[in-house]
Amino acid sequence: MTLKNRAHDILIRRSGCAAVVALLWATGLVAQAADQPELLVNPGFEEIASGQPAGWEASDPKRVAPDEHAGAGGSLCVKLDTRDEEGSLHVAQNILEPKQGQKFVFRYRVCGDVGEGTKYQAYVGIWKGTEWLSGVATEMKPVPSSWEENTIEFKLTQDASRLMVVFAIKGDGGAVWFDDASLRPVDE
Repeated sequence: MTLKNRAHDILIRRSGCAAVVALLWATGLVAQAADQPELLVNPGFEEIASGQPAGWEASDPKRVAPDEHAGAGGSLCVKLDTRDEEGSLHVAQNILEPKQGQKFVFRYRVCGDVGEGTKYQAYVGIWKGTEWLSGVATEMKPVPSSWEENTIEFKLTQDASRLMVVFAIKGDGGAVWFDDASLRPVDE
């Protein structure tokens, strides 16, 4: 079985979303991204350090934690919980020295148990030192009740010194789980 066929098989079994698979398969991005190194540390949130997902920074460590909520790709995922206190939470990771002109594919899975007012956002911030240049993001979206896979493609046009991958929630209460994050360069 070729790498492209294996990637296709994995996406079909794990996502159950034929439209996403068909789009990725048609564009060839499944094979292209699978050939490239993963840029995120601990993308599946499986490794724990001091009670937190290793490699990730939490806005409030008491309300952001590893969780066994039927992790989409392994035994653990990360949970952002606003049940006891309204507001916003995030978990983030920096990727240093990205290559200008490089195309990237950012993927993740999300699900939750939230009130109608709670929404989530996933984005990649583009920075030069401490200066925000731009970002690539989903809009604030309603949280799905079962695992949903999302993909964002972008090309780095600026001379950036770092990328920051962020998963955030905001709202009136509930828990949101993220899993299987991935940020990979893609050959054009």
